[in-house]
Amino acid sequence: MFNLKRHTALVTGAGQGVGAGIAKALAKQGAAVVVNDYYLERAQSTAREILATDGRAVAVQGDVTNLESIRKMVEAGRASFGAIDILVNNAGNAGVGAFVPTQFRDMPIKEWDKFIEINLYGVLHCVKVLLDELCDRGWGRIITITSGAYRVGNGMGISLYAAGKAGAVVSANNCPAK
Repeated sequence: MFNLKRHTALVTGAGQGVGAGIAKALAKQGAAVVVNDYYLERAQSTAREILATDGRAVAVQGDVTNLESIRKMVEAGRASFGAIDILVNNAGNAGVGAFVPTQFRDMPIKEWDKFIEINLYGVLHCVKVLLDELCDRGWGRIITITSGAYRVGNGMGISLYAAGKAGAVVSANNCPAK
C-alpha cells in the first residue's frame, strides 16, 4: 500500500457513510485527517474512531455550500496539522436536508438549489480555497466523489442530483502551467 505519513487530508462529509470510510482508510495509511461534517457530533465520532486506532484526526464543523465556512475549517485543519495537501470532496446528496427522489417535472424550482449547492458548489468552493496553495507547493491531490447517475437517464427522480454531480466531474481540478 501507499504511505501518507507526511500528508494531511481534508475529507468533507466524513461524519458518516462513505466519507467516514474514506477518512479511516486515509488515516490507516498514515495521513492526518481533517474530518468535516455539517454536524460536529458526526465529525467527532469519526475522528474518535481514527484516534482510537492511533491515527491522527481532528473534527471540524463546516458547511461546504458556504465559502467562508470552508475557509474556517481549512484554517482549523492547518492549526492542527499544517498544510492540507489532499482534498476529498465527498459531501453531497441533498445536503443537510432529506433526499426525497422526485421526478423533475414534479420538482418545484425552489428545490433545485439544494442539489446544485452541495454537489457542485460545495466541490467548487473547496477547490477554490485550496487549489492555489496545492499548485504553489507543487504537490497535492483533489479527489471528487461523484456518481454514475449523471451519465444515464433513469426514472428514479434524481435528475438534479445527477446534474450537480455532472458539473463536479467537469470542474477544473488541476494546476495550469505558469
